[in-house]
Amino acid sequence: MATVSKVEDDCAFIKIGEIYCTLKAPEVDLGYIDDVRHYLNEGDIINVLVTSKDNNKLSVSRKALLKTPFELFTENYKVGQNVECTFKQKIDVGLIFDIDGNIRGLLNKREYDSDTEDNLEESLIEGDKLGLVIVQISSKRKRVSLSRKQF
Repeated sequence: MATVSKVEDDCAFIKIGEIYCTLKAPEVDLGYIDDVRHYLNEGDIINVLVTSKDNNKLSVSRKALLKTPFELFTENYKVGQNVECTFKQKIDVGLIFDIDGNIRGLLNKREYDSDTEDNLEESLIEGDKLGLVIVQISSKRKRVSLSRKQF
């Protein structure tokens, strides 16, 4: 546990016990941090991970303790689950859909519904919603495969 003692746009000064450290913006949260003050306030109690120690200087990270969007996705979604997806783009092997705002999945051409195969690619425009089923989640490769055929 650490206490935030001061916050600036590019870092936060924190106290762990009797030791003061600097928590730099890239280590505050996932993604780009333009202003640390949008994430932390003076007096906040936060968890940080000490990532290195060099000559009595500690490097710390809050981001290292946070779950990635894909980790959160795998906690909330399972293979076989029906999902409403948003069409994003067409690629050579199929169609890319946004599943949960942060995660994209592939609807491979062989997983199109045979009744709509000819028209599916032509009829969708970016932003269209389509019901699909998750047929594979690869945590190692951070990929999600979708199917219309099995929906």
